[in-house]
Amino acid sequence: KINGSDFDVDTIRLSDLESANDQKDVEEPGFLETMRDFLKYKELLVQLLIQMWLWLVAGFLYYGFSFSWNELGENIYISYMFAALGEILAYLGMGFPIKYLGRRVSIMGFYLAASITFLVALLPFKLSSSFSLEQLSCLLGSMFVSAAFCAI
Repeated sequence: KINGSDFDVDTIRLSDLESANDQKDVEEPGFLETMRDFLKYKELLVQLLIQMWLWLVAGFLYYGFSFSWNELGENIYISYMFAALGEILAYLGMGFPIKYLGRRVSIMGFYLAASITFLVALLPFKLSSSFSLEQLSCLLGSMFVSAAFCAI
């Protein structure tokens, strides 16, 4: 079954597929036709605006967290190594929430977690003499935003 209907392999011949690919008179829609589609199909316009907003928020959060990576420790190279490790963990771990919760719930969860860690990073609280809550929040926040980037 393909797309809910039975499919018989013998009904499609190779010559039918080749003749369908040889149609060169079909024009691709231009810019005006594409813009008309946004006016004609309101749901498409809403989805486009939501997607644009998600990318904008993800970009602001990502660069907001990445500006403080050099403050993660005394050595800037170790700081960026931890940041890269966080991104790798985010890319590897984001598949599980998407598989079990769905893409929409996972993206909302990633954004919510990134927003919370962004707000927690504003608190002036030291965890140890060389590590603060801001540094931990920036690491976790960049992980969540990277996962949201990957899920979008």
